[in-house]
Amino acid sequence: AWCRTHGASQALETTLFDELRSGGYEVALFGKVDIGAGVLRRFGPAPTQDGYHGGASLPIVTRAADVRRPTKPNPLELVDDHAAHVHPEDWKVHDRCSEWLRAKGDASRSSGGGGGPPWFLYCSLNIPHPAFRTNATWLHAVDEAAVRASPPAWPAEGSMHPYDAYMTTSKAVGDDQPVFGEVGVFRVRRTYLAMVAEADYLIGQVVEAAREAKLYRGALVVYLSDHGEMSMEHRQIWKNAHYEASLRVPLLLAGGALPVGPRFRRGAVATSLASLLDIFPTIAEAAQLRPLRKGALAGESLLPL
Repeated sequence: AWCRTHGASQALETTLFDELRSGGYEVALFGKVDIGAGVLRRFGPAPTQDGYHGGASLPIVTRAADVRRPTKPNPLELVDDHAAHVHPEDWKVHDRCSEWLRAKGDASRSSGGGGGPPWFLYCSLNIPHPAFRTNATWLHAVDEAAVRASPPAWPAEGSMHPYDAYMTTSKAVGDDQPVFGEVGVFRVRRTYLAMVAEADYLIGQVVEAAREAKLYRGALVVYLSDHGEMSMEHRQIWKNAHYEASLRVPLLLAGGALPVGPRFRRGAVATSLASLLDIFPTIAEAAQLRPLRKGALAGESLLPL
C-alpha cells in the first residue's frame, strides 16, 4: 500500500519498457525487475520479482530514533564457499536469455535476415548478492594474494560517525558481535569476488549467444548494477552506506550498434559523472524513441559523451 501511494505521488507516466513497446520494439524481460508499475503483470511471466520487499519494517521506521540492534544475520552466517550448485536461479535466467537470443537468430535467418520488429532483451542476475555462496570453480578465479594484500580498515565503533555506527550494528558487524579477525574478513571478501567471477561468466555466455545468433553486430549492450558492495570496508557490508563502494556501480556500453565518433571510441573510458538515471534517456536515444515531455526524465543521455 505504501509503495502504491508513493508511486502515485511521483506522477509516474511511463517506464522504459512501455516506451520501447510503444515504439514498436519486442520487449523480453528475464530475471529480477526492481520497479513496480505493474511490470510483472504486463510484461510477465518472465520477470521473477518486482523488487518490493514487503514495505516498511520495524528496523526501518526506528532508524530515526537511533534504536541500535542487529537487523541482518552475521555476514559469516551467510557465507558458504563449498556450495555444490550455486545460484541456480541465475543459471536459469542465463539459459532463458541465451535461448531467446538463439530463437531470435533462427527466426531472422529463416526470414532471410530481414523483417521482424526491433527488440529489447533485459537479462538480470541476482548475483553478486547475499547470501554469499560459491565453490572452488569460482574461487579459482580470485587472486587471493591481492585480497590479502589490501585488507580493509576496521575502525572501532566508538570512533565512527553515528550513522556509520548505527549501520555497523544493524549489519551485525558491531562491537557486540563476535570479532571477525583477518580470516573472517578475508573469507567474506573472497567469496564476494568469486560471485563476481560467476556473474561475469554468465553474462559473457549471454553475449556469446548473441554473437552466435548473428545479433551482436546490430545490438547495443548496456551492462550495469543497481548498487555496489561495501565488502567489509569501513566495517560495513552490503549497501546502505555513504561511501563510494556502496554507491559506485559498473557501467559498460558495447555492441556493434554502439555509436562511434571523435569523442566516442571503442575501449575508451569516460570519466564524466554518470548516474543510473541516465540509462532511460540513453536507451531511448539509441532506440530512436519518441521524445518525452520536457522534464519527464531526471537523467541525460550518455551517448554524447
